[in-house]
Amino acid sequence: MPFCLVQAWSASTIIRSERRSRADWILFCLLALSSIYYVVKVYAAIAAGSGTTAADYLASPFALVSQALGAMLIVATGMAILGVMVKESSTRREPARSSTRYPVSAIVAALPTESLRSCRREAMTVPAR
Repeated sequence: MPFCLVQAWSASTIIRSERRSRADWILFCLLALSSIYYVVKVYAAIAAGSGTTAADYLASPFALVSQALGAMLIVATGMAILGVMVKESSTRREPARSSTRYPVSAIVAALPTESLRSCRREAMTVPAR
């Protein structure tokens, strides 16, 4: 039950936020589905007969399906969270990049030429004897 509450609370946080991008909706749907999954899992275990001991549970087909579905939901939710974070960081940095006068790529491109010029100057100078 605690997993259900945490997933539902996280989903409600997304609904209460002002953002409504596609990535946010995907994350909300996955969190809501995970919350529902943890509630349904209890009743499905009873209906499917998952066994009375841990060994019985491990031998049941319900364990395989339940664990696989739970893992898929967790991985999908993690990827959705990562997608929201990447989208958020890319939209946050975009205005700053457009307002800069000199792009970073021009500075990085100029560095090797300056170091080559200084190497040539050093190679051209003859040490005094």
